[in-house]
Amino acid sequence: MKGAYDNVGFVLHRPRAWALRVRRFRGPRAARADESNPILPADTTMSDLKHQFEQAVIDSKNLPERPDNATLLKLYGLFKQGSGGDVAGERPGITDLIGRAKWDAWHALQGTSTAEAMRQYVALIADLKEG
Repeated sequence: MKGAYDNVGFVLHRPRAWALRVRRFRGPRAARADESNPILPADTTMSDLKHQFEQAVIDSKNLPERPDNATLLKLYGLFKQGSGGDVAGERPGITDLIGRAKWDAWHALQGTSTAEAMRQYVALIADLKEG
């Protein structure tokens, strides 16, 4: 392999496939900015719940302080379960540590209804906003 090794046998560069990729969760792009009630009764209609969920997503970007990693993973799992349902696809490989942790957080909520995940997400954001 010309160029990959020098005369002594040391690797001069790594192929791109070996590089560890880090992805960052950015959340949904479109959301409404209206006031919402963070306390959700069980009989909330789905449209009201979706509106409050979207508002909580906006509020999650403006929290007073950054939550710890365990809370961020819980938020990620609730967001994905609330917006997309049960996890699909295979668990990421061992080299993708961040993707693997996110997949595990989402997989832990498998079987939770979309509405229940939205309620939990809104309640968790309300708790984080308070303090």
